[in-house]
Amino acid sequence: MATNFDMNNMTVEQLMALSEIVDDSDISDFEDEVEKITNDEFYRVAPKDKDKDPFEGERQFIDEGDRSTDPRRARRRPLNEKGERGIMPTWKYSERQKAKALLVEEAYQSLLSQGVEGLPPTMGGRWRTDDPQVNAEMKRLENIRNPKRPRGRPPKAKSDAKVVIPKKRGRPPKAKVDTKVVIPKKRGRPAKVKSEAEVVIPKKRGRPPKVKRQTVAERFMSQNKIKLSIPADSVITQVGPNKYTVTVDLSRRPTRKAPEVPKGVTPWRPVPKPRTVFPKERPVPKPRTVFPRERPVPKPRTKKPVPPPKLRKPVKVMKEVKEQPVVITPKEHEIDPFGTYLEKPSYRKIETAANGAAVTYSITPNFMDPLDQMTASRQVVRGILVNELKRMGGLKYTETIKVRMSKEIGNDKTKKDSVYFKSKTGTATNFEDIESTQLRTN
Repeated sequence: MATNFDMNNMTVEQLMALSEIVDDSDISDFEDEVEKITNDEFYRVAPKDKDKDPFEGERQFIDEGDRSTDPRRARRRPLNEKGERGIMPTWKYSERQKAKALLVEEAYQSLLSQGVEGLPPTMGGRWRTDDPQVNAEMKRLENIRNPKRPRGRPPKAKSDAKVVIPKKRGRPPKAKVDTKVVIPKKRGRPAKVKSEAEVVIPKKRGRPPKVKRQTVAERFMSQNKIKLSIPADSVITQVGPNKYTVTVDLSRRPTRKAPEVPKGVTPWRPVPKPRTVFPKERPVPKPRTVFPRERPVPKPRTKKPVPPPKLRKPVKVMKEVKEQPVVITPKEHEIDPFGTYLEKPSYRKIETAANGAAVTYSITPNFMDPLDQMTASRQVVRGILVNELKRMGGLKYTETIKVRMSKEIGNDKTKKDSVYFKSKTGTATNFEDIESTQLRTN
């Protein structure tokens, strides 16, 4: 019975097993279990959380904010959505990374129990580390658990015992005797007796081999018609008996010496031929023929006859029965070109393209006179242009009017059709351009 034992020499696995036994009150053979754990140095705790995530309920990233309390917004469904989209998968540890994280923690605890200095304060549940001490301990634990098998055939065991050669089966070989060697007779026809007659070489079958053709230089060399000359600048080195090496510097340009002239003889010089200079004949230019230019004769001007003045009928003077009211000409400031006095129509953004660079709005006028509808839409167009100018800094725009027409065909049926009228493209770089353009279009 192990009543007294040293816990300092125990491994992490033994300490963990002891803590589990102490916590568990259902174990009847407590002392036997403790003795079993202390005697076995390589004791391993049976995993109770098999197929479970060891990091369940813990945050994978320390710097990640808790977004569980954030208010959820309703996701805007795009117009071109084809179906329900899946949820983006969250990152989790794989099975291999979980095993690595447990190994890192075990190596760290092993180094702490040994009293190694210079370790980080905690591993933080990471599955890899840059600490060289922890990595070395991890390799040691891996080699203990999974020892590498040597490759190839295992070496033969050496022993000092006498090598026993196994006996061969069958009849034992005959013992050698110093008697005369009897050469067995050869079967078949006896060999012919060799004579000193002339040996006839049989002809070879097939095409005879080609005779190598002698070159012109080799033929001249064999006839002693050519003498090999060695340049004066070359270096001759004897390699062996009747063997020489001639080294020629090809970078130098070969110079040819003039033959020596004997005394009393003037050297021969070539006499140049006299040059015959032919006089150049200058070409005689042909005489120029100048054709006189004919000036066009203008036609005489003819004046159109002035038509007589038209006779106008006398204006019939109408007598006024009653006095007409005075016509008042309205001043310019009295007319509002933007129709602020009218009811403002509704509008909405229907399309956006090119990352917000091209925008389309739809204006729906109220039921009123067509001229008032056009005037009332000016204030909406001005507001849209002002907002887009603030956003973009400058813009080009066009206005399109959609006119819907209906016609009764008969049998209580109505045919409907639409006609579009497009304006010229307008440019606005400031607010004055918007005001002036709207006034002109009105």
